[in-house]
Amino acid sequence: MHVQIGMGLQWDETLVLALSGMGRLLRAHLRVLLKVLPRFDEGWEEVMLVVESSMAGGRHETAVAAVSLLTAVLQVSDLLSACQRAKQCTAHDPQPASVLG
Repeated sequence: MHVQIGMGLQWDETLVLALSGMGRLLRAHLRVLLKVLPRFDEGWEEVMLVVESSMAGGRHETAVAAVSLLTAVLQVSDLLSACQRAKQCTAHDPQPASVLG
């Protein structure tokens, strides 16, 4: 019984690390990824399934990491949308990693 609990906690910790890393990656490089990955939307659907599952059935830490990932991406996409509407985008704007922490 204790082994199963320990393995579950290890998996949750791994998932938290993966979600956090994905959040940092997308926050820093979302604009580039959207341009260079032709099937980004398919991968995005998979990420959203993991986020949904983590928010609904995971421990508190995994749910927080999932919400954090989703929030970071939505904030970056808002910045990108505003930049594109203003038509003032440069290769480095917006700089989500510095804007969002």
